[in-house]
Amino acid sequence: AFFGLRARGVAATTPPPRARYGAVLDALLDAPGLLAENALLVFDNTLWKGRVAEGQTGLTAAEEDAAGAAGRKRAVADGADADGADAAEKRARKAARRDRAIAQALHEFNVKLRKDT
Repeated sequence: AFFGLRARGVAATTPPPRARYGAVLDALLDAPGLLAENALLVFDNTLWKGRVAEGQTGLTAAEEDAAGAAGRKRAVADGADADGADAAEKRARKAARRDRAIAQALHEFNVKLRKDT
């Protein structure tokens, strides 16, 4: 996702992490004279896989556990040994936690946008 900024006739793109969109918005709006009148700010991927639009903020702990178990099961089915299955489960849990954190951050960003309009 890229953050697009058009300020004082200069276009710039920088990829801030999605979890920092709210902080970026605050910094841009709070800096006097940074944005030209009628400036356009574009934040991509704020509905993140439709989850934020549906009001979901990621997986529950039980769903994270299920994702980990599913990762282990896939690894075993693919012929992984015990260490490989453990690693696959760990990766699946980590991905599920990351998904939850991103969805929560984007939900909070969208709430902030609604309040600012």
